[in-house]
Amino acid sequence: MDKISRTNKAYEEIRSSIFSGKLFGGYPVSEVELAEKLHMSRTPVREALTRLRSEGLLEYIPRKGVIVKQFSTAEIDMAYEFTEALEGKLVCILASKRDGLDFSQLHSRIAEMEEALEQGDIDAWVEADDLFHEDMRNLCPNTFIADALKGVVGQIYYTRMLITRVMLDKKRSTQEHREMLRLIELGQEQEARACTESHIRRIRQEVRIIMGKA
Repeated sequence: MDKISRTNKAYEEIRSSIFSGKLFGGYPVSEVELAEKLHMSRTPVREALTRLRSEGLLEYIPRKGVIVKQFSTAEIDMAYEFTEALEGKLVCILASKRDGLDFSQLHSRIAEMEEALEQGDIDAWVEADDLFHEDMRNLCPNTFIADALKGVVGQIYYTRMLITRVMLDKKRSTQEHREMLRLIELGQEQEARACTESHIRRIRQEVRIIMGKA
């Protein structure tokens, strides 16, 4: 396994542990401990932790070191507000550049979401949803917007995992993703933007309700 593969493996393992609750908010992250647990050297673990810090899932506390980020309701709300603004602009750009872009991967993600719904596989649905948005970021020619959105991926994915099992209308969300893509492919920039912003606002409201009950 090469260096990049080891780093990716460490990243996925640690990220999964955070989202599953095995590494909870406030948990001190030990590079040495994780390297031993994952049976690899400290270098790929260190690089994975750097990546997770950039995504907002870890934070450095003076005199305490790196810990798993514990998100406040206000921080999560701001992350969704930020995403609504930037992802709305992102789909405008995709719609305006549609002739030079390949949307086949986005269609595949929606198909995966639909299949997961039929099978009742919540984890697979969440993963396909996450990858749909990741693929949109990767298609966006404006790397400033794409990179800025990557900065709140951790907060968004964390709450998506939290609410999906409780109350999120996954069928409606899947339909909204399909409509979003349809408008992008038609080049209807403002309509695609409105659809995207409406979708994120709805999710944001559901998150507020769940976090308020937590």
